[in-house]
Amino acid sequence: MSSVGSVGVAQAGTLDARRKRRIKHTRTSMRAGRRPTYRWWRHAAALAAISATTIAVSVSQLIRVTPLEWICFGGFLLLANFGEYWLHRIPFHNPIIPDFTYYGHTREHHAFFGYERMAIDDLNDLRFVMFDLGVELLTIAGAIPLAALFYFGASHNLGWLFMLAVICYYSIYEVTHALSHLPAGNPIGEMKAVKAMSYHHRVHHDARLMRHYNFNFAVPIFDWMFGTKYRGPAPSRAETIPSAAAHQTSSAGHRAASREAGLGRMS
Repeated sequence: MSSVGSVGVAQAGTLDARRKRRIKHTRTSMRAGRRPTYRWWRHAAALAAISATTIAVSVSQLIRVTPLEWICFGGFLLLANFGEYWLHRIPFHNPIIPDFTYYGHTREHHAFFGYERMAIDDLNDLRFVMFDLGVELLTIAGAIPLAALFYFGASHNLGWLFMLAVICYYSIYEVTHALSHLPAGNPIGEMKAVKAMSYHHRVHHDARLMRHYNFNFAVPIFDWMFGTKYRGPAPSRAETIPSAAAHQTSSAGHRAASREAGLGRMS
């Protein structure tokens, strides 16, 4: 190996070691802001309870759904997919957009999970994966005006089918997102479909790519449509640079703790 090559390898190794230390420090700091009473299963159960209740109410209101209305339901799922894409591409990565969207996603989630370390260390790290209850309730509240428009402007069933599509899509997102952060060797994480989905999401966590590629998650329809699905070579650990968020998270744990009372994640 040439001297230039040796220097390059040494520099890459040094960068990788520094990055590992930074991530370890970031995770330690952010966990310090997690309430001691936090348990991942309570968080997941509360989210599931809200989803199940909304689904049950929506389904109970349906009356002899026609084939055309079921086709519209498929269209609502597509609309939800676009909503995920737009939210992920614009508010979640834009510091100008108010507080909890940018903070919770870029400054917190992307700081905790970098391209080179996507897996949780223990299940309570799902605190930094799953949305808090306020976000799910806000999603439902935001869907109500459109559901009312379909209810009064089209049909009773379409209003409830819209609500059903929104909460079903949200629930699928939560589950698949959690699966993408499972530790290596987990039997579910080793499934072919989960691995493909996890890689798609992992590329988005590369600091150089996160504002430009892979904004959809489980089904990247609008990434394909708008040309934002990353098709380049897999970023290497040596090439990947730490996110700007990671540089600013030495006090992230304290910030996260202060936000737990509002739209911070549930404990």
